[in-house]
Amino acid sequence: MRYGMVRCRVRITLPLPKAFDLTNLIDLLLNLSFINFTTTNWRCEQGPVHVPGRVATSQESAQDIRQKQKLLVRVNERVTVGRPLRRNQNVRSQKYDKNSTMENSEEPMTYFRHNGIIFCSQLHKAERLEELKDFNIDPHIPVLITYPKSGTTWMQQIMSLILCNDNDSKKVINLYERAPWMESVRFKLESMDYQILTTHLNYQMVPNCVKNKMFKIIYVTRNPKDVIVSSYHFHEYSRFLEAPKNFQDFLENFVEGNVFFGSWFEHIRDWHSHKDELNILFVAYEDMKNDLQSVVQKVASFLNKKLDEETLESILNQCTFKHMKENPKTNYKSVSDLFNFESGSFYRKGITGDWKNYFLVSQNEWFDAIYQKKMGDFPLKFDNM
Repeated sequence: MRYGMVRCRVRITLPLPKAFDLTNLIDLLLNLSFINFTTTNWRCEQGPVHVPGRVATSQESAQDIRQKQKLLVRVNERVTVGRPLRRNQNVRSQKYDKNSTMENSEEPMTYFRHNGIIFCSQLHKAERLEELKDFNIDPHIPVLITYPKSGTTWMQQIMSLILCNDNDSKKVINLYERAPWMESVRFKLESMDYQILTTHLNYQMVPNCVKNKMFKIIYVTRNPKDVIVSSYHFHEYSRFLEAPKNFQDFLENFVEGNVFFGSWFEHIRDWHSHKDELNILFVAYEDMKNDLQSVVQKVASFLNKKLDEETLESILNQCTFKHMKENPKTNYKSVSDLFNFESGSFYRKGITGDWKNYFLVSQNEWFDAIYQKKMGDFPLKFDNM
């Protein structure tokens, strides 16, 4: 059950004649001021009955309807009734001190734009982002690139274990130290004690030295709808990000690119458009869920690493959701200054298709229309869209 929502399964059995039409009943329900219907289907013994979505009148726009919506009903073998999810808007902001701890502050959280992309001032500085352009990286260090909440930590673990051949001496080090984010102010550019470099940056902002075929780059993709839901929850328990007003508001900001690390659409299109200039492997989160062994073997081959059967089995066991959630070296509980673990978990569900539990039918149709316009010609496809 979601906070502020009531979920129930409804089954109505009526001795209806075959010629019975639900139109009158639907019209009555659509006129109730406290219910909004989105375009969907009712299921009955006679077959599906189409329920038209509410259409904006000349006095109100579709945006007005979304903003004024008080209750929703989703009918698709399930009815959901309730108010849109909201969190206490009295959000406390935090600031870093020199020891990387957090303290409460009455000042609002601060974000800044650099090259049109939104960054969080607690983790990033414009000066660092500029310095990165001339940052020289050992070409033997692979680079992991993702848009946030696309399976970054999972792939970090996979790559790290492959590179160290499942060696225990590396596994005792925190994952975020084995595969640090190069854009973070916490990462020291002069450091060399890492296996992988990770980034959420777009193509234009990564170090210039990476933009050639000498570097091995892995880019993890994920169904954008699942990215949206995962990111929404990530904002809920991250101490360095502002909690969203509600899911609808976050969805609109995501589509407009007014979120942490900017537009998902531009990020993935940008990197993919340069694929022929790079030595890059695209890996889908959905493939990792469906057949992890095949993905591990593909990544190992790309990194020029051979895994014997015993090592492969060990890596697979250490890359399960349960293991990574319980492993103190991968679960991020050592950085409680960044995350409020009383409000959520860094490892929430680790599944595909969870967006279906959050998107209203109208939201899904709206997003699909935008996706088709922006990504209709994009060659990479996503499962469970």
